[in-house]
Amino acid sequence: MLKMSPAVRVANIPGAFNKTYDYTLFPDDEDKNIYYALADYPTYLADSHNDPSFNLTWYFGTGITSAGVCTMTVALPMPDTTNADVKSAILRELTGDKTAITIAQKTLELCKASDAKDTARVQALKTELGFNDTIVAARVSVYDKTADWTQFLPNHDSLSIRPIPFKDGTVTIQAFPSSDAYDSKDPAYTGIAKTKPSLINSNAAVVTFNLTDLGANLFWHGLGGWPLDPSLKAPEGYDAAKGGSSVISVVYSVTFDALLPEAKATVTFDQSIVAKLEVEQRKHTGSWGSQWTEEIPRSRELDEAINGNTVIVLPAVASKDDNDNVQKLLTDWAAAQMIDMAKSQLPGVDMSTLDVNSIRSLKQAKTQVRTYKLTQAVSMLKFPQAQLRKLDGIVPPDAIKKFFQLINLNDVPYVNINLTVAPPSPSFLKDRFVDRVVITDLTFADGQLLDASKKPVSSIEYLSGGDPKPGQTFTGTFAKNNPDLSTKYSYLVTYTDGTAPMNVTDVAQKNANYLSLSGVDIGVLSVSLSAIDLPWDVISSARVDLTYGTWKRTLQLNRDGGNVLVAKPFGKPITDKLTYQVTLTPTAGAPIIGEAVQVIPDHGQAEITLRNPLGNITNPIEFILDPAVTKAQLRAEYTFRNSGPDRIFSQLIQLDAAKNGGAFTWNVPSQSEKGSAFKIIRAQATTASGTNTITDPSGANADPLEQQASITVYADHVKKL
Repeated sequence: MLKMSPAVRVANIPGAFNKTYDYTLFPDDEDKNIYYALADYPTYLADSHNDPSFNLTWYFGTGITSAGVCTMTVALPMPDTTNADVKSAILRELTGDKTAITIAQKTLELCKASDAKDTARVQALKTELGFNDTIVAARVSVYDKTADWTQFLPNHDSLSIRPIPFKDGTVTIQAFPSSDAYDSKDPAYTGIAKTKPSLINSNAAVVTFNLTDLGANLFWHGLGGWPLDPSLKAPEGYDAAKGGSSVISVVYSVTFDALLPEAKATVTFDQSIVAKLEVEQRKHTGSWGSQWTEEIPRSRELDEAINGNTVIVLPAVASKDDNDNVQKLLTDWAAAQMIDMAKSQLPGVDMSTLDVNSIRSLKQAKTQVRTYKLTQAVSMLKFPQAQLRKLDGIVPPDAIKKFFQLINLNDVPYVNINLTVAPPSPSFLKDRFVDRVVITDLTFADGQLLDASKKPVSSIEYLSGGDPKPGQTFTGTFAKNNPDLSTKYSYLVTYTDGTAPMNVTDVAQKNANYLSLSGVDIGVLSVSLSAIDLPWDVISSARVDLTYGTWKRTLQLNRDGGNVLVAKPFGKPITDKLTYQVTLTPTAGAPIIGEAVQVIPDHGQAEITLRNPLGNITNPIEFILDPAVTKAQLRAEYTFRNSGPDRIFSQLIQLDAAKNGGAFTWNVPSQSEKGSAFKIIRAQATTASGTNTITDPSGANADPLEQQASITVYADHVKKL
């Protein structure tokens, strides 16, 4: 999974249109050679000819009000690592990053300490690096004693730069009359459009503007259109003085999940909480000269008191950005703990509305300390944005009119257009049992289209067994008075499993010169299932039942199987709801059947992360050995509580300092609003002097179980933090 830290900035990486781009690269939590790239700023999506996906048509004449149509595809570019120069440039930045070097050097120290059975040093380095036991075990398993610390840096042959798995996002494209208006986000004279990006690969987004005369002028000048002679034949709105300073901006708002660095917060509740909560005496004089004194709270700066009594510790290798991101999350937790500790000692005190008596009560409070460890995925929100480059700085001067078209309707009865068709990939079709897709009757504005050799386009065929086809650009004409500016086509889909072919006719797409076939409904239900959130530490198997109409499918899932793709051709558009139901088989006890969940496939496709019928979060319980203990065997019992009957899960835990570093993590399901119970039934600890059976291992700590508890086995007792 993607990690928030250590993010590496790489600059001036060669890319599309012979320009350079800057990226932030986020590491993978398991593989040193995998990084996820987020471009600092968006640009145009490059087509198969390395041209920007852009077209602006400004038309006028015949007594109509001048107007324009602009269609563009913007994207967050991905570095082309098939280019050896690009890959080498990125690798230099990754292997030269100070934080990455420090982590690699410390990781080598950790592996050496583990090899030397130096448990104390391993624990210290583990804390400094923010590693959990799983990561430590992974690093030790690949440790090469003959190599130096660079073995933990990415290498050229295996380096993989991947797109970020986005969860959600929006794209806003806006025109501003000047750079000053852009800097101040002045809303005057702006045109604006919002859309959803693709959320895959380069996060492409297709946007079409229907422009007024003023808007066409701003876009023409802001994006580098060729100069017109207003004294001859130009739209009335053409004004270089008014549009010459205009800029067009693109703002992405995207969210994705990222692992936070391991952090620990400690909040203390004691008499120091009232340091900022003081009382003053105020004198009053009555109308007859009488005087009296009143005590009132002088300040209620509870936030400062919470911050002053909360200590947040991150790994030494964490960056300032890591600290800022974690600070608010753990401070909010500390505030809740402070109020809870006050209630436990002083039930009558409301921390949010303190009065004089409440403050006096707090001064008698006893000291309490609570600690919280954080290692979890959170949603990150990023805003890559930039002014779009002018096309006259991207494409050759003699090609600029290909992208900016001026149409005087008084001069010509027909207008030239370009239509780009982006195909589906053969692998996409093959995985969905599609033999071929044939596009027929393709027109624009009811006019025939021509291919690159100027021959009429009668049909386009895409085969699942063929080589990938690049996007194709077709040209055509339409009558100046034609009110219908639609792209129209029909298509036929045939299948490899014997399903009857699907024939769809008269598909229309309004006001666009870009047709993407990857989003067309091909009559196949395509379901991608992720079982990553299921509680695999307490179940032996999992099953999911899919239902679509009368079709049913049952799948057995396993913990290491990755995403599962289920494809079923129906030979007709996928318009109904899909229902799925998860059944878990615990290691002991009756099966757990989840609720039936309905989803609506998008053009036949559904990506589902399966809901866990047991709780809404996973709670890791960490078991470690005291340095004096070499081995331990525990029989643990976990009680899961929710609105239904309690469920009890048992686990035999073997800890061996020589084999697993003396550590084990048991991931159990939990309901966030319900407290679960945990106890150790039996325990044995082995030291240099022999094996000892620990009586009453859990003691008073059996119930409840806090989230992310840490349990240490000593020679004669077990302690829970």
